[in-house]
Amino acid sequence: VTDITHIRTGEGWLDLAVVVDLCNNVVVGWSMCARQDRQLPLNAVLMANWERDDQSRVILHSHRVAQFTSSEYQALLPYRNIMCSMSAVDH
Repeated sequence: VTDITHIRTGEGWLDLAVVVDLCNNVVVGWSMCARQDRQLPLNAVLMANWERDDQSRVILHSHRVAQFTSSEYQALLPYRNIMCSMSAVDH
């Protein structure tokens, strides 16, 4: 699973994107920056993918927000053998 949150640091508020392996309950990828943009989750997914020993297909679940629905993010997933899963659209 992946998500983005805001955290207070010694440098002020930063945005943090995290990828967690739910089988092991371990953070396998993360990215932090001063503003929430499309690159933030891309960097976290790239780190998580780089750490994988087995490159078999995996499912990555996220909320349905702009950073995760961007064309850049969606193009990266199949290239890295990752199947996208997203929460339902709120009405």
